Amino acid sequence: MRGSIAVKISAMLSGRWAVFGAAFFVGALTRESTMIMMPVAAFYLWEQGRLPKAGTRFLAAVGPGLILFLVLRVILPEGRFNLWE
Repeated sequence: MRGSIAVKISAMLSGRWAVFGAAFFVGALTRESTMIMMPVAAFYLWEQGRLPKAGTRFLAAVGPGLILFLVLRVILPEGRFNLWE
C-alpha cells in the first residue's frame, strides 16, 4: 500500500496525471486509503496556484477511479466475503 501512495505522490509532484490516474484506479480496486490522495492532490494544485490550469487533467485522472470506487461500494455487500462457504 505504501508503494502505491508513493507512486501517486511522485506522479502528483511531477505533474504526470496519467500515471496518477492509473495508480488511483488500481488503488480504488483495493482499499479506501487511496481516496485520501484525491483531496491531497487538489490541495497541492490549489496551493501551487495550478488548480485552474491543471484541474481538468486532475479530474480526468481521478474520475474513473472515483466512479469505480463508488460502484464497487454499491455493488459489494458490507462485511467480509468468505469464498469457501
